[in-house]
Amino acid sequence: MKTPPQVRSGRLLSLAVLGVVAGLGVQGALAQSDNCAGAPALPMGNPVPNTGGFTLDGESDCNALSPDGWYSVTSPVDAELVIEACQRTMSPTLSLHTGCPGTSANMVMCSFRDSYACNGMSRIEAPLAAGQTYYVRIAGGANVVLTTFLTTPDVVGGQGPDVISGDIPEMARYQNSGGFAAMALGSAACNPGTENVIWTNQNNSNQHPVISTSMYRLKDGIIEQMGYAWMKHGWASGTETWCDYCPTTGVFPYLIPGCTDSYDVPQNGTQAILGPRSEINPTTGFFPYPPANPNNIVDSTTRRIRVPQTSIDPALNVGAKYFAELHYVAADDAAADNAMNNASYRLISFPNANATPVFAGQTQRTKPAILAWGDNEPGVTAVAVTFINSYTNPDHEREVGQILRKELPDRFLSLSVDIL
Repeated sequence: MKTPPQVRSGRLLSLAVLGVVAGLGVQGALAQSDNCAGAPALPMGNPVPNTGGFTLDGESDCNALSPDGWYSVTSPVDAELVIEACQRTMSPTLSLHTGCPGTSANMVMCSFRDSYACNGMSRIEAPLAAGQTYYVRIAGGANVVLTTFLTTPDVVGGQGPDVISGDIPEMARYQNSGGFAAMALGSAACNPGTENVIWTNQNNSNQHPVISTSMYRLKDGIIEQMGYAWMKHGWASGTETWCDYCPTTGVFPYLIPGCTDSYDVPQNGTQAILGPRSEINPTTGFFPYPPANPNNIVDSTTRRIRVPQTSIDPALNVGAKYFAELHYVAADDAAADNAMNNASYRLISFPNANATPVFAGQTQRTKPAILAWGDNEPGVTAVAVTFINSYTNPDHEREVGQILRKELPDRFLSLSVDIL
């Protein structure tokens, strides 16, 4: 097993680099080879591998005995390769190898319908060294459309325990009520640090992260938080491969460096297990446990991401952009001074007023949704931050201010807690 590197992925490579890597267009469809040694370049985009009539030419540690096809990939720069079949009803076995023939001995990673953060389908995300050729094995799952892309390694993990929001992999929408819509996000947390992140609620322990989900709208040059959910508590950590290769398997009371833990929408959207945001100190990560559970669930929107229906109706919000935000808060992460990289956002859209939102871009790791403003409005010169309850507890607003001063040093910044 390889040692998990301290570099994580974040941004898509340019189309020019993708063309060099693939040897053809981004949506290229060059057929894969029956043999590892003759593998053509992996197309970036949505290739449709077909292993019908192929023979067994390799093996992996995941469901190995199936006819397989092969692609190769060589990146001109250090990068991370992502191959996924998250939105499919059938999923092949995916594995990445450093040589031919592809075997368990030269396997970098594999996946077979085991990614919770990929709808239970197959997904691999692996670091590639510049100039080295790797071989992608696709076994079974004939004619399944894959999604493939490369990202640049631009996120560096901190020393000690470090939790980041690795991905927002899925969304759900619930029944409207009283003029409001309700939504929930799936979540995937990664540890790019050098030590375990404590992740347990055993014996009512509060030594675990809490998960914040929310939604923002950018309209007419103004970004607003439209709604947020109560907090999901992390109970125990899995050992998924998502941000990097996880070197072990099992369920543990800590998140191991290189590993991922995820929660699907049914968990993050279950109203009865969500706790109040007001109990969480977002700077230190301290909170009482178990959380308060008042008898206040009155409809489908309670405790979920609750937004006015009019705010997401495309007919009433022409040109608006929407962003889902995921934010993990953990006490040991904060104590190690690694709390400033915990939030990530992802561009979403609403096909119509009553539709479930769909993803319109990749997750922007370690970037809170407030930074989507500058990413999408280059003319932004000043930022004002006003949290509705900051007058009672200014910590969260000041933490956002720290992030903005670091990421947008040339913008004028105003916090409501600093205005008398």
